Amino acid sequence: MTALLQQPLIALFVFYALGIAGWLLLGKLRVPAPAILGPLFFLGAASFFGLDLKIPPQLRPLLSVLLGIILGLRFNLKIKGLVRILLLVSAWLAVLTLAAALALIGLGVDKSTALFASTPGGLTEIALVALSFGTDTFAVTLLQTSRMLLALLVVPFAARIALNRKTEEADRAKGPASEREGGAERDSGGEQSSGGDACPLRPIHWPVLAALGLTSAWLFGLAHIPAPNMMGPMLSIGIYTKFRRFKAKINKTLQTLIQIGVGGIVGLSMDRDSILSLPSYIVPIIALNAIIVGGCLVLAFVLYRMTGWDIATCLIATAPGGMSPMILLALEMGADSRRVTIFQVLRMVLVLLFTPFAAQMLLPTPP
Repeated sequence: MTALLQQPLIALFVFYALGIAGWLLLGKLRVPAPAILGPLFFLGAASFFGLDLKIPPQLRPLLSVLLGIILGLRFNLKIKGLVRILLLVSAWLAVLTLAAALALIGLGVDKSTALFASTPGGLTEIALVALSFGTDTFAVTLLQTSRMLLALLVVPFAARIALNRKTEEADRAKGPASEREGGAERDSGGEQSSGGDACPLRPIHWPVLAALGLTSAWLFGLAHIPAPNMMGPMLSIGIYTKFRRFKAKINKTLQTLIQIGVGGIVGLSMDRDSILSLPSYIVPIIALNAIIVGGCLVLAFVLYRMTGWDIATCLIATAPGGMSPMILLALEMGADSRRVTIFQVLRMVLVLLFTPFAAQMLLPTPP
């Protein structure tokens, strides 16, 4: 049996079989981000109990390139009139990241884990970049997951309170407030539906996107740019998408397979010692979330006072809870999903740009 698991194709089949099983189970249990956390826990448990899978070494860079292409396709957004606010959000996130990293280092967490755990990005993106620097990905994922779960619990609750309060005020004011809300909703809906002369993304475009993504990843690697397999496709596809005015609809199956792959790779990177050290991270988890989640709640209030947008939009736009869950939450709660998308993409892009360069400057060269 052990010899069979050393065969790359068989190991890959077992890898994805376990990953898909974990995804389906956690999805049934309504656990957030099941396509990442399910494979992480299933493959982590398998690794803990001695399963030795030799998956193809090409899997990790392939996942990075595919993820970079998907992120690039999300770049087709309008940010006119938001530059001042975007700069404020960028600076605030950088300060929160550094403050959280320093707090974790002060609590005894090693520098690389502190840096990657403190960046408020998605689990998939941070896990891939952390893996390339030889970081303890279990600790990073644990801390990142705690941040995402807390944001997913706190933000909907806070947004619902804000919306209920706004509804009560509108009922008291009757005509004027209701008209303003209706106008805001119509404006948001118009922005959502406006496609202009955008070109829909068709299957025939994918060979061009794949060639562009692979070439840019190779060129970024030659230039020794950090995380080239992700950053190259992300930037090149983003520019190409904007130039061609694509109206991209991301394939959910592909996105899920990427998430399962990344979650499974992180799970396999766990070892018995890391898992047994879980209790030692309780205090860092509390410190990290107090700074990152608390700081983003403060940022939402500042954004609300600066712009006059509804508080639900400000809360969801600045929440460090994962881009896709936050956009879906905005749609569900009637917030301005266009603005939420812009700020969530900004947060993710900042993390992908800032973290590898910061790691390259502050951390030892990975083996």
